[in-house]
Amino acid sequence: MKHIFIVLAIAIGVYYTVFHKSTVDKLLITQAIASQDQRGVKVVETVPGSFRPADHLVAGAYTILYFYTDTCPGSKVLDSNLIDFLRIRPDVVVRKFNLGGEWSVGSAYQMFNLNIGVTPFIHIYDPKGKLIAADEMQKDKAHKLLDDWMNAELKKDYYAKQGS
Repeated sequence: MKHIFIVLAIAIGVYYTVFHKSTVDKLLITQAIASQDQRGVKVVETVPGSFRPADHLVAGAYTILYFYTDTCPGSKVLDSNLIDFLRIRPDVVVRKFNLGGEWSVGSAYQMFNLNIGVTPFIHIYDPKGKLIAADEMQKDKAHKLLDDWMNAELKKDYYAKQGS
């Protein structure tokens, strides 16, 4: 009986290892976007207090909601990285929200009620509108996932070009 449990545990481990996909692996699957004008980065002007993430998602596409300030060095780096990333993945859309020059945690919370602690602040949604990852205050979970995703796509693109 003991051996059956050991074999079963090994079989489950092998199955999980072979067939389980990480979040980044799932993100590497390209989606189709119906409309050309939805693609790329769009800066969105919102009225303070009226922000609803669902209003800015693009159906059928991975949507990145990206909150930034013009003076944030991390936002500037992310902007330049997004250019290469979106060249490879035109099916991903980015909606940028400028928190303004007078940004503070308090004003960001009042404006968007999203617990923005630092910029860049990221939310990533799947093509069905489900939240995949979100930054929270000082935790940059979604930003790290986005960096991993961009690096994986750039690496995949590099090796594809080397093979052709």
